[in-house]
Amino acid sequence: MALEYVTPVAQSDGAHTLVHIARSDSNSNGSEAVLFVNGWALSHRYWRTTTAVLAAHGYTCATFDARGVGEARPTPPGASFAVGRLAEDIGAVADTVSPDAPVHLVAHSNGCLSAARWAGANPARIASLTIVNAGTFPWDPKQVAALRSFTRLTVRLRHLTAIPIGRWYMVRFVTQQPIPAEYGRILADDFATTEAPAALEAALSSLNQSDLAQYVADIAAVRAAEKPILLCVGVQDRTIPPDGMRNLWHAMPGSTLASFAPCGHFPMLEQPTAFLDILRSHLEDTLTRGTELRLP
Repeated sequence: MALEYVTPVAQSDGAHTLVHIARSDSNSNGSEAVLFVNGWALSHRYWRTTTAVLAAHGYTCATFDARGVGEARPTPPGASFAVGRLAEDIGAVADTVSPDAPVHLVAHSNGCLSAARWAGANPARIASLTIVNAGTFPWDPKQVAALRSFTRLTVRLRHLTAIPIGRWYMVRFVTQQPIPAEYGRILADDFATTEAPAALEAALSSLNQSDLAQYVADIAAVRAAEKPILLCVGVQDRTIPPDGMRNLWHAMPGSTLASFAPCGHFPMLEQPTAFLDILRSHLEDTLTRGTELRLP
């Protein structure tokens, strides 16, 4: 049976969040901690299947909402949503969950930038790093300008995902495989209710040349510290082109690339069994490093 509890974490600028911790009652002391970092404008709730299985296998699993999202609302006036600030928040959560031992860090989509920032600055606090659907690309100013405009429009219209047709369109766009209806509602509700400044600044950070360059440098720092790195990609991802994950893999010799097909932006929901199998192998450090694995 899994034990689940919630603990509050306050940040230095007055922002706050709740950390959800799950672990097996037979491993309530001394189990390895796995800390999950969510994608853009998403709450911790879409990791439930993943954390339930890992907790049953002896891991302490921690999930939380980034500032401006879900349980981390409202944010204080003037709160920053910059990558560096979000990285500090991750550090505070990690220190709460596992103050005396390194954590396995699992990050998804836009959340990978802040996760990598904290990991790159604190490699001794990292047991392993998993990056899910957050690749890198050559800098193209015209393409980036178009994406920034599209992002601003998307944030303005995010409330449309609260209605059935908007939810249907969002889920269809971000996935290639059917996912449980419960998770479709979670994804849409999270996006619709995220504070606009949080959604906008977090998204634009992934379209900032200096932040993107630092992202690669941060992951390289984790690799230089000889920490295991797993890169996961949905081969049919329409949100962030999957070629970017292959670019990242080539830039990080010794990392493992897990390609899921058919799969869009959410392998943990679209291919949950295959995702869990590869993640557990990574956490147990039984993968052959430097290879590409095609799943399921």
